[in-house]
Amino acid sequence: MPEFAPAAYSIPLFVSALALTALAVFHAVSMWRQCRRLPLGDIMWSVFYVALLLVVGIFCLLGGIDAEAGILDLGAYAVALFLCGTITLMRNRISDGMAELPIKLRAALRAVAIVCVIAFVSIVSAWMIDYVWLDTSGSIQLQYFAVTVLLFALASVALYFLGQRGGALVTFVPLCAVGFGIAQYFVVMFKGTPIMPTDLLSLKTAGAVASGYNYVLTPKMVVALCATAVCACSLSLIRPNYRSFSRRTRAITAGASTLVGVVLLVALGGLFNTVKLEDAIEFEYDRWMPITTYQTLGFAPAFIEVAQDLKIPEPEGYDKQQTAVLLDQLVEEFDSTMGVASERLAAEAQFSDIKPTVIAVMNETFSDMSIYEAVREAGYGGPQFYSSLEGTLQRGTLMVSVVGGGTANSEFEFLTGNSMAFIGTGKYPYQLYDLSESDSLVKQFEQLGYGTVAMHPQSAVNWKRSSVYEQLGFDRFLSIEDFESAPVYHSGATDASTYDKILELLEQDAAPQFIFDVTMQNHSGYGEGSVPAEDVVGLDVAGVDDPAALSELGVYLACINRSDQDLAYFIEKLKGVDRPVALVFFGDHQPGLAGTLADSLYADAAQLDREFKKHESTYMVWTNYEVAGTGFGQVRTTSSSQLAAQVLYALGAPLTDRQKADLVLGQSVGAINLLGYIGADGLRYELGTDSPYRETIAQMQAIQYLRFTEKLGQ
Repeated sequence: MPEFAPAAYSIPLFVSALALTALAVFHAVSMWRQCRRLPLGDIMWSVFYVALLLVVGIFCLLGGIDAEAGILDLGAYAVALFLCGTITLMRNRISDGMAELPIKLRAALRAVAIVCVIAFVSIVSAWMIDYVWLDTSGSIQLQYFAVTVLLFALASVALYFLGQRGGALVTFVPLCAVGFGIAQYFVVMFKGTPIMPTDLLSLKTAGAVASGYNYVLTPKMVVALCATAVCACSLSLIRPNYRSFSRRTRAITAGASTLVGVVLLVALGGLFNTVKLEDAIEFEYDRWMPITTYQTLGFAPAFIEVAQDLKIPEPEGYDKQQTAVLLDQLVEEFDSTMGVASERLAAEAQFSDIKPTVIAVMNETFSDMSIYEAVREAGYGGPQFYSSLEGTLQRGTLMVSVVGGGTANSEFEFLTGNSMAFIGTGKYPYQLYDLSESDSLVKQFEQLGYGTVAMHPQSAVNWKRSSVYEQLGFDRFLSIEDFESAPVYHSGATDASTYDKILELLEQDAAPQFIFDVTMQNHSGYGEGSVPAEDVVGLDVAGVDDPAALSELGVYLACINRSDQDLAYFIEKLKGVDRPVALVFFGDHQPGLAGTLADSLYADAAQLDREFKKHESTYMVWTNYEVAGTGFGQVRTTSSSQLAAQVLYALGAPLTDRQKADLVLGQSVGAINLLGYIGADGLRYELGTDSPYRETIAQMQAIQYLRFTEKLGQ
């Protein structure tokens, strides 16, 4: 069989679209000649099938079709959709034939047809949503698949009545199924994580960065789109039968149908709020690796389980007054121990005198991949300048709660001191909560008389930063409009361009400032051609057999090398600034390809250990002046929620009661994230399991609930 270029695959699709369009026009002309009214639905159904043909055709034309899909597959798809369109246009003849049957028989056949079609559509939709993205969709147990079918059936019945007992609105069920299935495929492929309920609140953010990825239709997607067309064809045959009704009866029937549909939707909402699916199906979703739950239950049940868990849980045995007393006790303990240490007192006096400017750089996807032994053995030693920088006040491993994406949660933890460990999986506080009453590092500096500026060279609406930064207390927010002429590398404005903007701010205002810089340069994806070829770091990593992963790693490391160079430039500039400056530099998370590396290189390790590995980032604190009473070079593992308190303590800055308590508790639990924590014994513990530090974790959770969740009004 001759081979064809992907663009040639579009030929049968465009031919089928033209043929179906011609058939629809012929149908319309025939109806006009017969002096019969042309139902608008006939045109809309035809447009629907043509659109499905054109979407796949355009992907083929642009080369966005998987190599496993052949021209025969696309030809079959084109024929199938043409047949679906033809059957839909013939539905008038089917209705005319049914009209000749006895009324009771016709009513019975219609009822049976409606039940069969809705059942068929519900089953096919339940199959499609997982077939597209999950290689082992057939392994989903029957009872969990039945839950998905039931959910889709209830939604279909509600839409059937809202659509005045027609099938048009029900088409949203298979469309949503195939849409979420395809979206899930790409999200899992690019980020290694499933679609979470809160992702729907960040569609603007997702859209702003989606252009960095390459989208290719797989054969499974084509099959699912074909199944969607078959579902639509079946639903097109279900038509409201009000023509013989009087105007009054038609109005009453329409009102009753709408009422039934609304009642069913309200009932579905009530079930969501009152019946915990997790308890009903007796399956607890994996809160620190939700992808496994999606793979076990299927998309719909897992998505609902996570959605029902969005509210921040109240700690077991929580008592507001007792927690307030605990907080006071911890503050007293700090004041009598850590607070009166000689180095702290010296730093306090110095800070009060010089009021250093504090710059926090959260560098996009910056991490040291040499933590993977095989990567190090392949010749990569980590970012050279960053790793060898002398004179750091503190540095080490930073435990974060996200990997591959979810930047805003690392921001949230650093700026508020709250840990995602006590908020939960799949939640993005920036999207969910009004943080106006929340304590923040920004408000803390503002109370000290500092000017506060946030910057991010991307759209201000990403992660709702334009409103969240205001809630957190920032005076100014510099976004993409302020970097229009900035040089670009990989995914956006260079790190150096943001550093130049910081230096401008320092020149313009001699008063102390707190500046928070969220860079963009290293954002995923890491496809070939996104960086100059000569920058790509070629590594042959033993144990990683996926060429695509190695290619992505080479591009990613090119980005890190560029960031490392820009950091060297920035540090050199800060050395020459005639004012005291403290720089806090940290990476928000590892790239999504960390999942491939960890799973490939540590396949025999415990799952918790692999997950901890993926969630390791790095940080350092550097000053252009000597901090009184504090020695250089302290190495310490911490977490993004604990970092700010530690920095303020080392610099001698005033601390809040919450930060004092966190510092005391931090002596027992040195780092905590969404997965678990590291105790003073250096061991890793999963959240919720018994350990020598269980009481400390309970105290941390209770204090966070008191100082954060209570202020949200939950």
